[in-house]
Amino acid sequence: MVFGSKKKQKPGMVNPELGKSIQNVLKNTPKKGEKNQDGYVMVELSLIRPPAENPRKQFSDKDLEELSESIREHGIIQPIVVVRQGAAGYEIVSGERRYRASKLLGLQQVPVVIRTNDDDQSLSEIRLIENIQRADLNPIEVAVAYRKLIDDYKLTQDDLSRRVGKSRASIANSMRLLSLPKQLLDALADGSLSTGHAKAILSLDDEDAQLSLGRQVIINKLSVRETEELAKEKDRKSFTTVVSKRKKKSPEIKEVEGDMTRILGRKVKVKYNEKTGKGSVTLNFASKNDFNDLYKLLQKAKDNKSGGLLPDYD
Repeated sequence: MVFGSKKKQKPGMVNPELGKSIQNVLKNTPKKGEKNQDGYVMVELSLIRPPAENPRKQFSDKDLEELSESIREHGIIQPIVVVRQGAAGYEIVSGERRYRASKLLGLQQVPVVIRTNDDDQSLSEIRLIENIQRADLNPIEVAVAYRKLIDDYKLTQDDLSRRVGKSRASIANSMRLLSLPKQLLDALADGSLSTGHAKAILSLDDEDAQLSLGRQVIINKLSVRETEELAKEKDRKSFTTVVSKRKKKSPEIKEVEGDMTRILGRKVKVKYNEKTGKGSVTLNFASKNDFNDLYKLLQKAKDNKSGGLLPDYD
């Protein structure tokens, strides 16, 4: 059953892969009351309120607009899960994005599954699990949610691991992110930094060094590997200098890249350390056949008795 769409509803369109926690919700749905033949209740949107505690804190306006357009076209495929609040009200357990998108669309009613007999702890766990299963949380929201569950309900990391289906190491690494400076936490939340970047930055003990390296990662769009290499420098004053040297290529290297790109018919990236004479050449290929063509070209180059590609640096 699809809800909220102006198109004719088709049978069998409820998503069967709702996750274990949603299946548990369905088991706890009341057997009596306003439930329709499909097991869902149509509830006035005005009677539903967002959860008092939701691990997800950020809602993209663009994502909500796209979801509302999807609901306009296809309806609400997956009902919102709620618990009763007061005589006639409901609080969301999972599905706040669908709720917000429905409000944007101006829907009067939405389909819900009413969950019963849950304490605050189990509801908090359900909200966290549902968001994690759908990859809806950014790394900081996940870490904060883990910390709150552990602190509020006196859980150990092992307890939490069993409850949310994540390894203890994964939970510990996630919560360790919270020790970063606030500016870097914000960068993780908005996607400017990845968890891989954050782990490399956390190898530095000094907060000023962490901030300095984090800025260089964001400004220069460094890869995780480059961040790990920079973190080994340890001295925050050297980060800017090292990045600057790595980012600047000599005219000779740029010329080599251009020549190789023209000869091989593909983008070529050359990294060269003038001090050590070491470096790397990256060649891109798009398919197995393209790889075979590249191999043949390199074989021809091997048989050709020409000079070296790189100039000598004394």
